[in-house]
Amino acid sequence: MNEYKTIGSKRLRNGPWQQHNSNGNLFWSGHYSNGKMDGLWEGYHKNGNLKYKLRYDMEKPISLWENYFANGELIEIRYFL
Repeated sequence: MNEYKTIGSKRLRNGPWQQHNSNGNLFWSGHYSNGKMDGLWEGYHKNGNLKYKLRYDMEKPISLWENYFANGELIEIRYFL
């Protein structure tokens, strides 16, 4: 988790990454490929419930972007073409 890959003189994020908030709960999780967001990304509210969900293809959003209230209720869905 949270690994870097060195290409030339650049140190790039690579593989699965996570960040936790101050109370230790997961804040967001996602995947990097050679420093670019790639694959499923999810963010979480302080209570641990899902806040958003989105897929990337090398930094480009490619799916529905779902946003949720802290109680789990869906706020909106955005479409990326």
